[in-house]
Amino acid sequence: MIGVKRVWRYILGAAGFGVFMAGGRVFADGSTWTPLISSSSFTGITTDVGSAAAGIVGVCLIVCGIGILVRVLAH
Repeated sequence: MIGVKRVWRYILGAAGFGVFMAGGRVFADGSTWTPLISSSSFTGITTDVGSAAAGIVGVCLIVCGIGILVRVLAH
């Protein structure tokens, strides 16, 4: 009897192989490569990541500033 772990290993292996074979590029008309995604698809994501990073840094600065202020006033 085949164990459940072995079955999942085969299923995930087959899925991984399928993703590997798809590759990220497909033939559009049989002669030219056409990318599935282009770099222009990520301009909005780049902006969002930049805004999120700036927000995280801002919150860290505020928290550190409050921590320093509390430590100074506690002494």
